[in-house]
Amino acid sequence: MARKFGSVKIFLEQSDSVDKMIKATKKGRPALEPVIPDLMKKVKVDYDDLTTRQQTGIYARQVMETKGYKVKRDKKGKNILEDLPEECSPFSKASTYIKI
Repeated sequence: MARKFGSVKIFLEQSDSVDKMIKATKKGRPALEPVIPDLMKKVKVDYDDLTTRQQTGIYARQVMETKGYKVKRDKKGKNILEDLPEECSPFSKASTYIKI
């Protein structure tokens, strides 16, 4: 499975992707929002597959954590997910982050 998603992880770890994710986070938007359209164009995996979308989110979280961010949670400890725009389909929601 790691081989299948390795190119997704590499894409998200690129400095341009990281910069975009941090800028989106600073605006209160999901980190993945600005990178998903390019990711889907450049990295050919099955994004209709739920596991692929979940793994993409896991990689985004790992990247954001290395940059000093954590997932924003509500009072009950549940991740706060925001709706994504249509151009991010089939992704529909993604986590938001806060600086630690």
